[in-house]
Amino acid sequence: MNDIHSIYFDGFGYIVSNNNVIQGEFSDWSSYLINRFEHNINFAHKVLSYDQIKKTKNYFYNNLYRTNAVQKGVLIHNDIKSDNLIYNKDDNILYIIDWEEAIIGDRLAEYASILNRISTGRLPECFLNKEWVYNKTIKFYRVVFIVNEIGWLIRHYFNKDVLIKERSNTLLQLINK
Repeated sequence: MNDIHSIYFDGFGYIVSNNNVIQGEFSDWSSYLINRFEHNINFAHKVLSYDQIKKTKNYFYNNLYRTNAVQKGVLIHNDIKSDNLIYNKDDNILYIIDWEEAIIGDRLAEYASILNRISTGRLPECFLNKEWVYNKTIKFYRVVFIVNEIGWLIRHYFNKDVLIKERSNTLLQLINK
């Protein structure tokens, strides 16, 4: 993971090719986050009350400043879970596959994504770095990614009420701490 996070790119967000140069489609990280957050929070009214959405928006905009220091983005897999990991015991190498959700952004966002996967059982706790749990920037990214996940789930799998409710409850726990 450290090797991947040591390569910097211009731009942030979804990966685009501009004159054979890989870069993000947004000029700054916060613009990408605002774009994704606003797009996905609009779907949350199906599972959250008006007051819960308002509180989530307040949390987001009150903590967005935490991303101001991010000047260069790194490649973020954005979907690390057990299904996307292959361990080769002969070489003692862990391979990460399925890069279709990859973005360019803050490396701390990757750790937030990993924490979210651990909290839903989609990644074993052996991947947990306890320091991540107490990092307020990582907590902010967890909220952003959960809102994105709720929006995605509602658009694609609204019949999965249990999963959507679980992600909604995790979101509310994070913004109420």
